[in-house]
Amino acid sequence: MNTFRSRFLMVAGLVGTTGLLVNVNCGGGGGGGTGGTGGTTSTGGKGGTSATGGTTGTGGKGGSGTGGGAGTTATGGNGGTTTATGGNGGTSAGGSGGKGSGGSGGNSNTDGGTAQAAFAFTFDKNVEGFGLNTFNPSTGGNLADGDGGTKPTLSWDGTVGSTGSTPTGSLKLDVTFTDYNQFVLISSGTKPLINATGKTATVWVMVDAVDGGREFGGGVQLEANSGASYNGSATGTYTTLSPGAWKAVTLPLTASGSFDPAQIIQFSVNFTTGSRPEGGAFSGPTHAVFHIDTLTDGGSLPAALAPNATFDKNAQGFVIGANTHPDGGPAATLVWDSTTGDPSAGSIQATLPFNAYNQSYTVQSDVAPAADLSGKTLHAKVMLDKVDGGASSIPSGYVILFAQSNGFKYASGSGTGLTAGTWTDVTMTVSTPEGTKTTGYDPTQIIQVGIQIGVGGMPDGGVFGAEIQPKIHIDSIVAQ
Repeated sequence: MNTFRSRFLMVAGLVGTTGLLVNVNCGGGGGGGTGGTGGTTSTGGKGGTSATGGTTGTGGKGGSGTGGGAGTTATGGNGGTTTATGGNGGTSAGGSGGKGSGGSGGNSNTDGGTAQAAFAFTFDKNVEGFGLNTFNPSTGGNLADGDGGTKPTLSWDGTVGSTGSTPTGSLKLDVTFTDYNQFVLISSGTKPLINATGKTATVWVMVDAVDGGREFGGGVQLEANSGASYNGSATGTYTTLSPGAWKAVTLPLTASGSFDPAQIIQFSVNFTTGSRPEGGAFSGPTHAVFHIDTLTDGGSLPAALAPNATFDKNAQGFVIGANTHPDGGPAATLVWDSTTGDPSAGSIQATLPFNAYNQSYTVQSDVAPAADLSGKTLHAKVMLDKVDGGASSIPSGYVILFAQSNGFKYASGSGTGLTAGTWTDVTMTVSTPEGTKTTGYDPTQIIQVGIQIGVGGMPDGGVFGAEIQPKIHIDSIVAQ
């Protein structure tokens, strides 16, 4: 029996959003206003803190959050026109979320909300990003790479599913083996990187009781890779199959060597004829059809929508975007911070040098498999750090959430100002983005998300002054 260290670069490379970045003149004005618009319903999240006597403006989103906290009472501005029912996730009217208060009871970022699986591929509707992996070790043997026989095919089958699978759906792998030491690997990239610490990956596999399925004498293994460079791998137990019977194939996701279960970037299922027995000869071509269903973290909870970046253990693959560095000066940096976060410790911290107006950076990650976020709201918690006990500032500074769909078609939310030392819930309505949208943008096929942080246009008579290097904390980039 052979095991292989798989490597499959399915995930599209990160690209900069040069040419798509938006310059916005927006400051961090007060939260009170002349009547907030009714916000999107939140479910059990925290309400924002309202400014006391804020400058008249568009106001906080009043919203009819059925669980959002009402926020601190503002003395200025008229509140939303509807009453928030429930403080801090309750169902009774609470806090100052009633009419006339300036609290922002709209969308709230609950950092994933109810309990969810670390990962769950159910194959109910499609292949969910899985494809034939053409990685071929020096020893050869990968049939998907044309290494002997007819190339295998992988498709979605809406008529077959594992026991209890509702609705029905699975992957179908059709392959003909002609010798020992041959294998077929099916894989899917996962971004942002998945934290599956302490979980056991489980997938259900069946070899059909037709054609050569009865003669298939090989086995199957579940594999995982970790790290942005695929530098860690783990392989589960070699498992034999019985024709016509679904069998669970497992892989405990525990740290070993360079494998880090808190940074999963790929899952693979490996079908192999195994090593040649001593003096043995392969009996002849064996055509087999396999079905693969329900790859999960071993539990029954639904998977969180991607992106689900809570940064509890690491940066989850987020990076400073390419081609966003302003001319001159030091480079931007991004590090993971284990001590700071919202709602819990763990976040990423970007240090972003600015030396002129109309400069910006992006902090971004690919999304794989492509995510259907239609009808969802993208959230991110963002905080401009205080420096040396005082308040930091970015001249005409703003932060924008953006997403890109297949073909890197871009869309963004509206610009939001930051207040030093305060976490701000920045949002984007994915189907109807509040900012820019390019032709062809498809909210059902999101392949990248990120945050743009920048300096707006120069005000009349404005002079930027000396270079600044503000630090920005980012946490809880989730879709709800």
